[in-house]
Amino acid sequence: MINFIGKLIQEKRRALGLSVRKLAILANINHTDVTKLEHNKIQKPSINTLLSLSKILDVNLLAAYLEGEEKYLKYQSIIEKCAQLNDEQLLNAIKYINSL
Repeated sequence: MINFIGKLIQEKRRALGLSVRKLAILANINHTDVTKLEHNKIQKPSINTLLSLSKILDVNLLAAYLEGEEKYLKYQSIIEKCAQLNDEQLLNAIKYINSL
């Protein structure tokens, strides 16, 4: 699952033409964290980091992380609609889904 997140971050970053440092600046995180995530050196990324990167990359990394590659790809259209939620709404939605 983690390998998928690193690959997804790297693909989205490159598609947007962003360097690691530029993505880090835009997401307000350390550039070494971006590199570590892309190379699967962070096993449990923080929710804040995933949400910050999600906003810049226009992809719901938190949902991808929680669900894994297979489910993420299967439900990608629903997950992408969740990207329109603010952070609090997204966390509440995830809590609700996890309670089912």
